[in-house]
Amino acid sequence: MDPNPIRTAINVCDHLIKKQVYAVVVSHPPVGDLSPAAVSYTSGFYHIPVIGISSRDSVFSDKNIHVSFLRTVPPYSHQADVWVEILKHFHYQKVIFLHSSDTDGRSVLGRFQTNAQNLEDDIEIKVEAVVELEPGAENYVDKLSEIRNAQARVYLLYARSNHSFSSVDCISVVRKCWLYLCSGC
Repeated sequence: MDPNPIRTAINVCDHLIKKQVYAVVVSHPPVGDLSPAAVSYTSGFYHIPVIGISSRDSVFSDKNIHVSFLRTVPPYSHQADVWVEILKHFHYQKVIFLHSSDTDGRSVLGRFQTNAQNLEDDIEIKVEAVVELEPGAENYVDKLSEIRNAQARVYLLYARSNHSFSSVDCISVVRKCWLYLCSGC
């Protein structure tokens, strides 16, 4: 796959569609996050199924756009299911949610909020504060200091690898005996 999504789409047309393939298996290249999406868009137009063997981005869950995309791994947002189960097991009822300002971050937050308010369970988990982290920021001290006086002692963090948390950022919030659940891609 080419890191350029337009070249990738042209390659799909030139090399795959002309040969009348029945399915395409795609993985994430080392660079070029949009290449699997280009394969999915182009193949979907021709009703060719695409099997993603490492694509965990939430965008591939949108069946209006990726009509024939199948996964072999769950999207990142499913990590929220595990967090909810851990919190319910230990009877934690209030959390602070920090997430990256992107589709996956908002998807993880949405899934967490939906699962945390499941009416079938006795325990309802409330989100005391939500902090959206912009990628490429120099530091997050200002954002993190907003939640320093919160009552919740459980922090859930979902962040992309392009977020750089320094020790200075963490010192502004970190306290003993608090629970931190962190995840990311």
